[in-house]
Amino acid sequence: IGDPLLVSRTLLSQGVLTDRGLEPARFEDHASSDSAAQFDHTAGKVRFDGKAPEVDLTLGGKDQLSVFVQMAAVFMGNADRLPAGSTLACQAVGARASARWAFTVVNFELITLPTGPINAIHLTRDAGADQDTTFDLWLAPETGYLPLRIRIADNNGNFVEQEWQPVDKP
Repeated sequence: IGDPLLVSRTLLSQGVLTDRGLEPARFEDHASSDSAAQFDHTAGKVRFDGKAPEVDLTLGGKDQLSVFVQMAAVFMGNADRLPAGSTLACQAVGARASARWAFTVVNFELITLPTGPINAIHLTRDAGADQDTTFDLWLAPETGYLPLRIRIADNNGNFVEQEWQPVDKP
């Protein structure tokens, strides 16, 4: 079937922004087959297309795409209270299942982007017994803590890295 990190993939998150942060309504994963998760905040449930059983939706639960954007919001209001070693955890819902993701604040690092060097906070989510991928995320105070780099790696050493790049203005 091939390496899951090398598959063409489109993720779509739909929802609203509330006083509690991002509130997903639907998450879609378009890879080798389409699948989706529906968030029912009133009932506190997540329902999946297909045969996967529904799961409880925890307070603050996000889809796997919204997690990265929510981290920016968390840091905007709490950066001074999140030193190296701090852990941020939340429910991360995919299109077929849900898991608890815990990110650890590593430290400030100078990273180089196409626009030049920038100081960013490095967070990591290590692969655990039930997870086969690690995530590294860099958020910069200078950009409102937007995710400037996301690195996803599997246990075999394969990885995908996404970087923020400026849009050329006409």
